[in-house]
Amino acid sequence: MQAVNTWLLSVTAAALLTAVVRSMMPQGSVKTVGTLACGLLLFLATAKPLLGLSWEQLADRAQALGREAEQSQQELEGVREELEQTVIDRRTAAYSRDVTAGLDAQLEIIWDYSSQPPQPSGADMTGALTQQQRSALLERLERELGLAPEQIHFHNTKEEP
Repeated sequence: MQAVNTWLLSVTAAALLTAVVRSMMPQGSVKTVGTLACGLLLFLATAKPLLGLSWEQLADRAQALGREAEQSQQELEGVREELEQTVIDRRTAAYSRDVTAGLDAQLEIIWDYSSQPPQPSGADMTGALTQQQRSALLERLERELGLAPEQIHFHNTKEEP
């Protein structure tokens, strides 16, 4: 922290010095050359911490920053995937409640998270359903989720009438 304070103090002092010197310079080529010299002084004061580093130190720091950035990217990707799964799970639960409204049944939709974007890969329907209800649900799941009939499995909890 002390190094940062010293650096800020030197940059501030250089800025004040250049402002005073430039205000006292006469117009013309002298002011142009003086402005250039003041700019160089301010640049050197600003870049002083970098000028004290060796190329090896700079390369090591750049590599460390690259590794940190890559690790952060991986962590963010993991968080994004978790959030995506949470959103899908909540929407799937709401959709399942909507599909089974008024029925004595439960719907579980199976997702393939390895595909991008994630896609439904199957469905399991458990409950007491008539053949007509099965057909209607099969048609709806095919139409709305794009599931093929062989991806939809029905499990009756009681015998059909």
